[in-house]
Amino acid sequence: MDITFIGCGDAFSKVLGHNSALLTFNQTNLLIDIPDSNYYRIDRMGLSYSDIDNLYITHLHGDHINGLEKLAYFRKFISPLEQKDKIVKKINLYLHETLLDGLWESVKNGLKFTNDGEKNIEDYFNIYTVTDAFQIEGVLFNLIQSQHVPNMPVFGLFVEDEFFYSADSVYNHQLLQSLLPKVKKVFYDIHFYPFPIPVHASVRDFETLQNEDKEKVYAMHYDDSKVNTLCIEGIKLVQPFQKIHI
Repeated sequence: MDITFIGCGDAFSKVLGHNSALLTFNQTNLLIDIPDSNYYRIDRMGLSYSDIDNLYITHLHGDHINGLEKLAYFRKFISPLEQKDKIVKKINLYLHETLLDGLWESVKNGLKFTNDGEKNIEDYFNIYTVTDAFQIEGVLFNLIQSQHVPNMPVFGLFVEDEFFYSADSVYNHQLLQSLLPKVKKVFYDIHFYPFPIPVHASVRDFETLQNEDKEKVYAMHYDDSKVNTLCIEGIKLVQPFQKIHI
């Protein structure tokens, strides 16, 4: 299993791209979140939206979902031109059951009304609402609820013996300690500002980790001032377009 970070920046990033990653495994893939910045960045990877098989939405902040309308229309209008000899299948969209209504509310003004009648989200995607886990090609993805903005549902991903992806999250020491022995890699929302941000983890939160645990941790969702920075205080920073074998 490999993970490639299409973008690794925070909501205000102009350089790093908004945080999103593509998992590749067992002849398929899973895109984590769909910021609009993915549209041109995925092209730099030699891919297009025609190549996406599965999509997972962590939460409903704009920098994680504001590319969904373009993805839907790309698959409807452009993918048939790119894949003339193939049937264009709908992307499988996985998300926690509490997120579906809000996701549709976020995009329906752009997707509902078409020249061939009114549509709903199921017309564009195969929707799989889940509560705790879903499976793709033999890989079990467990949803882990994160703490981010109060009362906002956020769900990271955990694959046993492989990785934990926090999504947007404050630091959760108890959760991290319980998962570190079960994974090879941890991809965590970490900021490097010298002041606290109440809705994101700080690099200072990780100071008490043992060195062997720090070795597993990668920072994502950080600000543009850290572009081309590889490591801070023992925490590696994922790089734009970096492919990491898990």
